[in-house]
Amino acid sequence: MSAPSILAAYRWFFCLLLLLGSAQGLLSQPGEHAHAALLGAAEACGALLLLARRTQWLGAWLLLAVFSVAQTVAALASAWPVRFALYAAGAFLIVLMDRALRQPPAH
Repeated sequence: MSAPSILAAYRWFFCLLLLLGSAQGLLSQPGEHAHAALLGAAEACGALLLLARRTQWLGAWLLLAVFSVAQTVAALASAWPVRFALYAAGAFLIVLMDRALRQPPAH
C-alpha cells in the first residue's frame, strides 16, 4: 500500500468516526444543550470539509475551533479530557501529511 492510499484511508476513517460521534452527541441529548447541538453540527461540517482535499484546511481549522470550545466547556465543568487534543492532532496530521506527500522529493 502506498503512503497516499494509507492517508486516504485514514482520512475517511477519521472523518467517519467524527461524523458518528457528532450524530451520537446530537441524538443522546436532543434539545437539552443548545451549545452541544451547535458544536455537533459544526463538527460534522468540519469533518465533511476535511474529506475533500480542496477544503481540508478549512475543515481542519473549523475542527480546531470546535475542539477548543469543547475543551473550554469541559474545563468549566472541571473536566480535562485529552480526546479533544487528540482529535485536533488527527485533523492536522491529515492536512500536513497531504501537503508533504504532494511536494516533490528534494534532491
